Amino acid sequence: MDLFRGMTDQRWLYIGTAGHVACIDQTHGHEVWRTAIENGRGLTTLLIRRGRIYAGCGGAVVCLDQGDGALAWHTRIKTLQTPVALCLDEGVPGGQLLIAGSGLLFGLAADHGTLIWTNELKGLGYSPICLNAPHAVVSQPSVQRVSSGKTTRIEATAFSQTDPTTDE
Repeated sequence: MDLFRGMTDQRWLYIGTAGHVACIDQTHGHEVWRTAIENGRGLTTLLIRRGRIYAGCGGAVVCLDQGDGALAWHTRIKTLQTPVALCLDEGVPGGQLLIAGSGLLFGLAADHGTLIWTNELKGLGYSPICLNAPHAVVSQPSVQRVSSGKTTRIEATAFSQTDPTTDE
């Protein structure tokens, strides 16, 4: 399994950080485009599929055009906290974007970002949530606290998975 499949496209590198998404040309290291996520904050998780970039962070979820970073839709979710896990279930007509963070689960219409449902997962606490669904593409951050004795920092890495029955 290629853990970073979908995160790079030929010479383009897509990064999510501090409520922003950016595209970097890997050949020269130049920034191609950058998009700020309105009301977004913190670690930004990316899920790339079929020319779209879905990005989730504290406070918001967006869908961007992969080529130029243009905003397709923006959904503000005040209660969404980082780290955010994203799962695109393509088995649902129109696609359903599943979003999880801090013990909350949301279902959005992938084509226009409308909030369809919310589940507070009562009784399960506020732990990070792992998502997966049939016919799904998943992007989940892994956050760890690293300490050198003098300073402590948070490091995040992304795990992306593509459904093996598809060719993208």
